[in-house]
Amino acid sequence: MFSNFQLFVYTVDEYKRFSNFLFVKEPNTIADEYSESDYVGIQVRLMLLRKYFSNGKNPENVSFKRIVTEAIASFPNIKNELNELLEEFDEIEKQQVEHLLSDGTKLNIYSTIEDSVYGLYLHAEKRRIENLIKTTEAIRFTCIRQYVLAIENLVFRVYDILKKCGVTLVG
Repeated sequence: MFSNFQLFVYTVDEYKRFSNFLFVKEPNTIADEYSESDYVGIQVRLMLLRKYFSNGKNPENVSFKRIVTEAIASFPNIKNELNELLEEFDEIEKQQVEHLLSDGTKLNIYSTIEDSVYGLYLHAEKRRIENLIKTTEAIRFTCIRQYVLAIENLVFRVYDILKKCGVTLVG
């Protein structure tokens, strides 16, 4: 039976295949233009990263917080480094940069992320899609790109830590 660490390593290995194939230009400024390839790459990454940032009532076995919390218990010698990653994750999740929809509604980055993931890609939730339609695509993309690249970086860092701690898919 696989541990949550092994599941995490396996899913990140698979995620890396997509992220390496779907190259995304790193923005120089928040207002950088983007190509259709950048757009698709970021949106696919967003959908694939969902399992790591979902923290609802029943978080995924590989959710970032679950994995890092378990790693703190399993590898107490690197507790401080892991706690720093949890703090960085919380900062990303708490970002309250807001943007206005065409009807004057204010949304923060996380609401925009949820509208995209749950409203457009995983389901077809009317209210969420209406929000997306009322959002300027460039603003929405900029918010999502910033979030995806930050979360991806943390996921890769935890992956590297687990590998250094000897987590493998065998045994």
